[in-house]
Amino acid sequence: MRTILACALAALAFAAQAQTPPPGGQAPAPAQPLPPNVPAVKLDFYQGGPGDILVSKLKGARVQNLQNEELGRIEDVIIDEQRDIRGFVITLAGTEKRTTALSAASVIFARQADGAVQAVINATELGLRNAPPFAYEGAGVRR
Repeated sequence: MRTILACALAALAFAAQAQTPPPGGQAPAPAQPLPPNVPAVKLDFYQGGPGDILVSKLKGARVQNLQNEELGRIEDVIIDEQRDIRGFVITLAGTEKRTTALSAASVIFARQADGAVQAVINATELGLRNAPPFAYEGAGVRR
């Protein structure tokens, strides 16, 4: 009987704790419903490999050309609806707001001795300055 009572009290304490808002009084926002027609996918796990690069390492990575001239920095990664990397948004060197998007096929990544990742492209500074600007409108939501 004591065991049953102890289990019941523990369950009630756990339920009360789960309903208590976190410090600061703000409860987490409820999950949004999925859009219609979202297919279920099989859950699979991935361990990573020696040649893999995390997206977090790409943000801010230096972009240089074959002549070792710095052309800019990676600002963002573009992923399509099939979850494939389509391109990289770069901020051009010497500017704070001028961006362009490069196709993923035109960028090669190299690891530096210190572990940093560097992007290499076959372009000139002038060629990038004449490239079409990238606009986030219509390319997903930027927060």
